[in-house]
Amino acid sequence: MQPLKLPVAGLLITLLLGACAQAETPRNMSPTQTNEEGCTRKRSLGPQNAYADPAPIKQACVGPYLLELPQNYFSNQMGTEHDGSFSLALEYPALQPFKPGERMNLTVDVSIRTVRLSYM
Repeated sequence: MQPLKLPVAGLLITLLLGACAQAETPRNMSPTQTNEEGCTRKRSLGPQNAYADPAPIKQACVGPYLLELPQNYFSNQMGTEHDGSFSLALEYPALQPFKPGERMNLTVDVSIRTVRLSYM
């Protein structure tokens, strides 16, 4: 039996690794996510724009309840985290959301005027 030559062995390894990479599907990349209480929300896949005006609607689950909020209500101004947790950031004293993108470059002024509510 002859040993495989380097180009043939490299091609074979590349094909095998490519097949393994295609066979595995990431667990958290589904377009929906369901929590323990049965609430199902749509996940935002792909690039997002925190400066979009009007702000797109994002979904979040609080127990069995589905909330639909503009993304500028969220602390990161993008929506929920990958695990479904989120924080809302409202501007003091009016308790209104910040303008889209205002919290992206967090200044001392914006930080002092922030009332934050977290849900884990």
